[in-house]
Amino acid sequence: MNSSDSIIEKIIKEDIKPIPVWQFKGRNIALFIIYGFFLFVGAISFSIILFTLQQSDFLLLEHIGHSGVEFLLVIFPFFWLITLIIILIASFYAIYNSKRGYKFSVSKLVYFNLGFSFLIGTLFFISGGSVWFEKIFSAGSGLYTSIETQKKDFWLKPDEGSIAGEIFSINDTSIYLVDFKNTKWEIDFDSAFVAPSVSLAITEKIKIIGKRTGKNTFVAQRIMPWGGRGMKDKRHKQWSNRGKK
Repeated sequence: MNSSDSIIEKIIKEDIKPIPVWQFKGRNIALFIIYGFFLFVGAISFSIILFTLQQSDFLLLEHIGHSGVEFLLVIFPFFWLITLIIILIASFYAIYNSKRGYKFSVSKLVYFNLGFSFLIGTLFFISGGSVWFEKIFSAGSGLYTSIETQKKDFWLKPDEGSIAGEIFSINDTSIYLVDFKNTKWEIDFDSAFVAPSVSLAITEKIKIIGKRTGKNTFVAQRIMPWGGRGMKDKRHKQWSNRGKK
């Protein structure tokens, strides 16, 4: 008995039936959908990494004297970096096991996955989508502390020379601010450097580097916008005011 006869006999004996074409097509469609989903999540992860780095306050690091390693451990989004790596590996596996996956070299798949995630992630970041995604995720998961919360904890250290919060009153020499723990402060900013992007107005959120002088008093040396988007908001307000004239 030759090999072909033995194969035919095995098919008859074990009642082996051909797999329907629709199953192969369905599998490939499912793999491409999964692949697209993985790339989308990878893009979100990269956009949140960019957002975190934007929110990182290296000036504060120099002021309070922490080492770069300490700052990295507190601020850097390791959770999202690990997520990005896992997602990219999973997306590579999904496309490589599809019908036409064999046509792509490993290097091309790696470059495409990285390029797509970085490009779409950058667009999410520029459009403000990273902030929205990050808030949604932190609100729905008790295992993740949002960047905003980490940043507030990092800045609310008046004894070490940093404070942040919302302005509720202001005059020529003093800012009256309520921090993120609802403590009210009187801030002397008479000789402070105020960043051009800062809008010193009631309800504006700011962050300050300086020196604590009393229980609820602080002398500012440098005042900056809280969210890092103060200049954009300021210009938007200017354009809106021009439109009303």
